[in-house]
Amino acid sequence: MSLGNIKDALLHFQRALEIDEAFFGPSHPEVALRSFNLGEILSDLGGLNDARQHYLRALQIIESSYGPDNLDAAVILNNLGKTARAQGEPEEARRFFVRALGIFSSNLGGDHLYSTTIEEHLNSLPQTQLPQENVDDDYDDGFYF
Repeated sequence: MSLGNIKDALLHFQRALEIDEAFFGPSHPEVALRSFNLGEILSDLGGLNDARQHYLRALQIIESSYGPDNLDAAVILNNLGKTARAQGEPEEARRFFVRALGIFSSNLGGDHLYSTTIEEHLNSLPQTQLPQENVDDDYDDGFYF
């Protein structure tokens, strides 16, 4: 898809969001879908902050409409995790991915493609090293608990 087509799509989705908000109201699941789609397009265009805001709005609507363990919420959480990772916020990304993994695993099983994909996202994040007290600085066995 060319950049021009993405920019055109952005304009159409923005207009569709306005129409859906006027027709359904600001907290309807259809508005969540439009907001999520806008987040996707904005992310493709490099507008990660705006994408994140649309994902967060979609998540809030989906969770209030269907509950926090809904599969759509997990998809949105995955995108929030990828956005946070791209913005250099690995711990924030980890929180989103862990929540998404919990939802996917409990609803679809740990071996499902969505669950294993989230595990790969988690494994791609830098590991957090906890501060260590009274440790010999010359000794490193390569394991951190």
